[in-house]
Amino acid sequence: MQADAQCRPAFTPFRGVSNELGTHQGVFLSGAAPLWLFAHRGAYVAHAAAGEGPLSAFAPWHSASHAHGFVSVAAAANELRFCQLPHHVGVEGGRVEGQGLRVKG
Repeated sequence: MQADAQCRPAFTPFRGVSNELGTHQGVFLSGAAPLWLFAHRGAYVAHAAAGEGPLSAFAPWHSASHAHGFVSVAAAANELRFCQLPHHVGVEGGRVEGQGLRVKG
């Protein structure tokens, strides 16, 4: 199956995804151009999931090794990724602070 066929856009609500700057909630749009929509003061702040490539699935994930993180499926590589937000990412003043949203995993 081609990566394009596996990568239909889908909205997944999340809450409890966190890092040192706080706990985040919102909606994640998986697909060819993945996008974070962080909830902030009654609105959503959008930020591209830079460098991750097409993602065919996303879900919040919590375990001892990936506390308050998430799991995603990279469409092109057909690989499962267990990830956390980088330490520098936060929503402040109606915009996402930090350089990109590359995840560690």
